[in-house]
Amino acid sequence: MFRLFFLVLFVGASFAADYSPFNKEAYLTSSFAENRGSRYHAGIDFSTEMEEGWPIFAPEDGEIQDIKVSPFGYGKVIYFKGESGKLWVFAHLSSFNESIENLVARRQSSERKNDVSIILPDLDRIKKGDTLAYSGSTGIGAPHLHIETRITKNKIVSPCQNGVQCLDTIAPFILGAAAWRNHEVIMTNEQSLQEGCLAVPNEDKPLKLAFKIVDYSRTPLENPMSIRRIELKVEKRSLYKRVKDVLSYSTMLKIRDELLWAEEADTAGDWHLMLGALPTERTIRLEVEDFSGNISFRDFTLQPSCSTNTKASYFKQQDSTLFTFLSRSFLNLSECSKTQFELKDAQNKTLATNLCHIYPNVETPISLFFEKYPSAAKISVKRFNGKGNREILLFPLSGELQSKIEIQKPYLLTSEIKGLKNKYINQVIAIQETKKDSITSLEFHPKGLQFFKNWHVCFDTASVKDPIYWLGETSREWFVFSKQTKEKNKRCIQTNELRDIASIRDTIPPAPGKPYYKDEKLRIPVIEQYAGILNGNAFKVNSTEEPWITAEYDSDPKELTIKKDLLPPAGDSISVFMQDVLGNSNTYSIIIPE
Repeated sequence: MFRLFFLVLFVGASFAADYSPFNKEAYLTSSFAENRGSRYHAGIDFSTEMEEGWPIFAPEDGEIQDIKVSPFGYGKVIYFKGESGKLWVFAHLSSFNESIENLVARRQSSERKNDVSIILPDLDRIKKGDTLAYSGSTGIGAPHLHIETRITKNKIVSPCQNGVQCLDTIAPFILGAAAWRNHEVIMTNEQSLQEGCLAVPNEDKPLKLAFKIVDYSRTPLENPMSIRRIELKVEKRSLYKRVKDVLSYSTMLKIRDELLWAEEADTAGDWHLMLGALPTERTIRLEVEDFSGNISFRDFTLQPSCSTNTKASYFKQQDSTLFTFLSRSFLNLSECSKTQFELKDAQNKTLATNLCHIYPNVETPISLFFEKYPSAAKISVKRFNGKGNREILLFPLSGELQSKIEIQKPYLLTSEIKGLKNKYINQVIAIQETKKDSITSLEFHPKGLQFFKNWHVCFDTASVKDPIYWLGETSREWFVFSKQTKEKNKRCIQTNELRDIASIRDTIPPAPGKPYYKDEKLRIPVIEQYAGILNGNAFKVNSTEEPWITAEYDSDPKELTIKKDLLPPAGDSISVFMQDVLGNSNTYSIIIPE
């Protein structure tokens, strides 16, 4: 007998897909409920073939509820309330229709702000098929259109299942599987799954599985997307099922219970966690479906090993010695040919002279060491060539609901994580000091740690006098925490995910590059340091004739843009004030080019 585990998450109704925002075919580049780190993607993205200015037509009769202009997030965005009751969101626009564009320009001028929000604007009602706006790339990099369909303030439904035409011609790819019962993780590759084998550890513990899955809308395979449904079956009996037709803002952090953190080291895709007891002697079917109804499946049995397994790729941008895989901390014992790994307790007493002599020389979950050495507190990493030596601090969580950590080096700090949830993985927080490009930072693992409240970190101001930054996991760029507080001689930050952090001194204000004209706009490159720009109102432009000139900041490619008809003639000058997040500022005189 095996236990039935049946879970349906967020199942919504389906409607005829008859609305195309451009009145022509457009393919998806991002799906609903796609992985965005600590949240799901709340809408869908349409390709505009790297072009801007595609007209966007109203999906139904209704009225504009809100208009926003910003260089970040949704960029230029319209919130449109239809007669059906749905609130439609159209984001990353290049411009609005003429009446909205004029209203925005008047508001920017009257408030002397580049970023504005106009709630319940005094505009005529919109008819189905009217032009709302034009596609663009504001707030983001490549041109595309983002659409959301909201039912309430907290509830978002899949546009593809609620009347929007979503072109996707390719069924999802099932790329691999991971299985564990306790500490040991066994990987199964795509070929083995195709041949009907899924390898699992031979231990008497509950089995956990994760499958790596990706979807694409068309060839070439350039924009990886997520899936709508994932299901495990035996014959017609469903063992586990998850459907993503509806999301809730209040439960976005549940993503950590469903998608495990791992780098896209060899192929794109997400690791979907699957729970529940599975039969060991029956054929199991994994079935996955995208938002356009394309279905892929694999039939397999659970086996101790598969004949075609190959070595997995665990990391890409991460450090090769300490890294995160499947939301757990790993130590790379495959480096034993060039490294000694000494395990110590909190009093610096040696517990194991070299872990390489005790454990297989492969990538190993750090939690495994605590079975034999429960008092372990640090790993001394000693390279045989003497380069890259370091100390890794270890903090086992052991099922607690919160974790308190104190560190002395390189910064004196305290760390507290609240709302921990470790039902599926034996977790160990691992911390190491790293230095790159003259920046000393603290690297925290595992990324994707399951907690549902906050991570509160405080630095002693005696040792840390400069602002705190976090490292983007894919961009590898530093970003300042915009909200930093001082608490009893401490500089503190709070966030909802584990980050690599550093204290960075930045006193250089943003500066202009060489201005040039493109598409009837003057574009002024903005040269930033680490702090970055808070919003579009960090810029103020005027001339001798005009005390205020509207200028909009394009966060990618970091340019200030000004309409040509607002500027004085070539050869005259404008004054441009620039300020970063930390308050570093300067005013520059810029000559208008030909």
